[in-house]
Amino acid sequence: MEKPRIVTAEECQRERDELLKAEKEATRALDALAARRRRLPMVKFDHGYAFESPTGRKRLLDLFEGRRQLGEAVGRREDDDRPLPLMISSG
Repeated sequence: MEKPRIVTAEECQRERDELLKAEKEATRALDALAARRRRLPMVKFDHGYAFESPTGRKRLLDLFEGRRQLGEAVGRREDDDRPLPLMISSG
């Protein structure tokens, strides 16, 4: 890896300011994409799927337990490296 070049404090600050401007533009672009994602239309989920839970079979709506959102995360099993889906709900 090459070492950075040596410059004056003023040139270093100028380049840092340019980088900060680019970083802010990138953040705004990512924020705009996230907003577009949140505004995507939804499809009503009214199928009668049942899920196995620690307390028995539940419908999708039951998994929410009165909360507005249900997220999914992936963990790892202790005995091997296969993905282990996890359901996370938030109020």
